[in-house]
Amino acid sequence: MHRLNLRSKALAIAFLFTAVIGGGTVYIALTLQQATEEIIEQNKLLTESAAQQIGRKAEFLLDSLVRENVLSRRILTREEEKKIDLMLSAIVSTELELYHGTEGGFFFAELDEFLGYAFPTSPSPKPAFGPPPRSYNIIRDQILRSLSERNKIVELHEFDPAIFPLVTIPIERSGKIIGGVWARVHLERMLPTKNLTNILEIVALIAAFGFVAALLFSWNLRHRLDEIRQGLQRMHQDSSVRFPERRGMLGFITRSINEMVEARSKEQERSRVLERELRQREKMATLGKLIAGVAHEVKTPLAIVKTRVQMWQRKLRHQNESRESVVSDESMNLVVQEINRLSDLVRRLLVFSRPVSKPSHPTNVNDVARQTLLCLQPMADQRSIAIEPSFDEEVPDLMLDPHAMEQVFLNVCTNAIEAMTDGGSLRFRTAFLPNKEEIQIHIHDSGRGIPPEVLDKVFDPFFTTKEQGAGLGLSISYEIVQAHGGRIEFVQTNGNGTVCRISLPLTPVPAPIPS
Repeated sequence: MHRLNLRSKALAIAFLFTAVIGGGTVYIALTLQQATEEIIEQNKLLTESAAQQIGRKAEFLLDSLVRENVLSRRILTREEEKKIDLMLSAIVSTELELYHGTEGGFFFAELDEFLGYAFPTSPSPKPAFGPPPRSYNIIRDQILRSLSERNKIVELHEFDPAIFPLVTIPIERSGKIIGGVWARVHLERMLPTKNLTNILEIVALIAAFGFVAALLFSWNLRHRLDEIRQGLQRMHQDSSVRFPERRGMLGFITRSINEMVEARSKEQERSRVLERELRQREKMATLGKLIAGVAHEVKTPLAIVKTRVQMWQRKLRHQNESRESVVSDESMNLVVQEINRLSDLVRRLLVFSRPVSKPSHPTNVNDVARQTLLCLQPMADQRSIAIEPSFDEEVPDLMLDPHAMEQVFLNVCTNAIEAMTDGGSLRFRTAFLPNKEEIQIHIHDSGRGIPPEVLDKVFDPFFTTKEQGAGLGLSISYEIVQAHGGRIEFVQTNGNGTVCRISLPLTPVPAPIPS
C-alpha cells in the first residue's frame, strides 16, 4: 500500500505538472492568437485607409497625366518617368507620415512599373528604389488581380520573417483602368506571435520530456525504496548484510544506515564481550562464595569426625591396660551422623552442576503440584496452616523433569510453612497465559515476609536466615527453574506475606509414537 501511494503521488505530480504546463501553453497560445488577429484587422483597416488617402491626394496629378497621355511607354521618356516618380513619391510620403510604418505607391499597367514608392516612417533597412525584391512579385500579382477584378483587395501575406497586410485599389480614369495604388505595413515587429509560438512549442516539448522524466524518476525512486525496504528486512535477519554503494540522496541514506548498523554491530560485540567478562567475574565470585560456604559447612563435621578418631586412637594405645571398649555406640552414631551430613551436602552441591538429573518428558504442572501439596499436608496440619490450591485446568503439558520440579515446589512451600510460626494459609495457584506463552505458579503465604534488605540475596548459595538451615534450598530451586528456561522471583506484598512467582515457558511436546 505504501509503494502504491508513493507511485500514485509521483504520477499525480507528473500529471499535474504536465497539465499546468500544457494548459498554460494552450491559454497563452489562444490569447496570443486572438491578440494577433485583432492587430492584423486593425492594421488592415489602417493600411486600407492609407491607400485610399494616397489615391485621393494624387487624383489631380493623375488626371493631368491622363489628359497629357504621358502614361504610355511609347511616348514616356526616362527623364519623364523619373519626374513623375518624384512627384508621386512626394504625395505618398506626405500622406504616409500619418501612418507609422506604412509604405506604398502606384503601379501603372501599361508601363508595368512601380512609381511613387515612399516609406517615410518605415524602419531600416530601406530599399533604394521600388518595393524590395522579395515583395516585388507579391505586390505586383495582387495589383494585377485587383485591376482585373476592378475591385479592392485586402490580403495578409507572410514569408519568413515578414508578415504584412497588403491593400491594392484600382485607379480608373474615363472608364479605363490605368493602374492601381497599394499600401502595406510590416507587422513582424508588432507580432511576436511567431517567436512565442516557437517558444511555446519548445515549452510543450520540455513539458513532455519533463513528464517522461518524472515517470522515470518515480519508477527509479520506487525501485530504490523497494531495495532499501528489502535490505532492511534482510538486515533484521542477518546483521552482516550491507547496502551497496550508491550516489545521490538515497545513496547518502543507505551509507548512513550502513554506518549505523556497523556501529551497532561493534557496540553489540563490545556488549557481548563485557557480558562474558561480567558473567565470568560473577561465576568466579559465586564460586568463591560457594567454596567459602562449603569450607564452612564441611569444617565442623570433619572436626567432629577427626576428634572421635583421635579419641579412638588414644584408647587403642591403652587397650591392653584397660578393659574399656574403644568405640561406643554413641560415638559411632555421632561419626555416622556427621558423615551423612557431609554426604547430603555433597548431594546438594551436585545440583549446581546438573540441576535436571533425568530426561524431560510431557508433564502436567498441576499433577506435580498436587503430589507436592499432598506430601506437605501433615507438616501444614501440625502448624495449623490451611493449604488453598487453585489450579487452572487449561494449562498444557510441559517438557519437565517432574522430580526436579517437585523439589522446587517442596523447597519454596517448606520455607513458606516455616515462615508462618503462628499458623496461617498457603495459597498455591497455577495459571496459563496464552499471550505470553507461559505458565505461572504463584505460591502465596501469610507469614511475616522477607525483609527488603535480603530480598536480593535469597538465591545466593549458603545464604539463610534460619539457625539450622544450610542455605541451599532456594539456590537449588533457582538452578532447576533456570535449567527449564523459566524464572523464579519473590514479590513483596507490603506486610501481607510473600509471593513466589515461577514462570515456565511453553515448550513443544513431541507427538506420541503410534503403537
